[in-house]
Amino acid sequence: MDNKNSKMKQILLTATLLIISKLSFSQEIDSSNYCNYYDMNAHYQGAKVKITTTYLSKLEIAEIVFDEMQKLGYDHLFNFRIVQIDSMTHVNSICYSEKSKIGFLYEGSCGMVPKQENRHVVSLYKEMAGYAYAEKIVTTDGESDFIKVKDLPNNLYILKMENYWFQESDDLETNKKLVSKEFIVNLLREDVRRIAPKLEAIHSNK
Repeated sequence: MDNKNSKMKQILLTATLLIISKLSFSQEIDSSNYCNYYDMNAHYQGAKVKITTTYLSKLEIAEIVFDEMQKLGYDHLFNFRIVQIDSMTHVNSICYSEKSKIGFLYEGSCGMVPKQENRHVVSLYKEMAGYAYAEKIVTTDGESDFIKVKDLPNNLYILKMENYWFQESDDLETNKKLVSKEFIVNLLREDVRRIAPKLEAIHSNK
């Protein structure tokens, strides 16, 4: 009898583990968990399957944001528009609506491995240096300086390079488990659709 109970427990345990395994494998990659799918093999030269990590470029992000804002109905849109914050401070907006007076900035820093919690961080630069945004300015004489902005006005939002990465490999089966470029482009578009109306609402209610 004890032997039968023991076998039954083993069968139930095996079945439970199989169900858990299938559920976790079938879990879809989405905006709340995609960083958990980052494959660390991208950092190992001796990995069985070569995996490369790529971030959307500043230009790619700017063009996608422009396209999505246009679809949302925003007018007088410009890529890389210089926006004056005060008499001494200007920033370069990767996409700005002069009519609605809202826009997006770009932060080009990232860690070794993207972190899911950084989706909710306003600025990685502020976490590190205490400033929300910094812009490098160069002169024709080769001199350079940084414009540092402690706090941004509420009509500007920073899109962080850290959030827009994807991975690829030469193995088709491995690719099925990786975060794809298509997913990341759609994520950026969703972010713009979510954030732009909020910027407009907050700014118009000032």
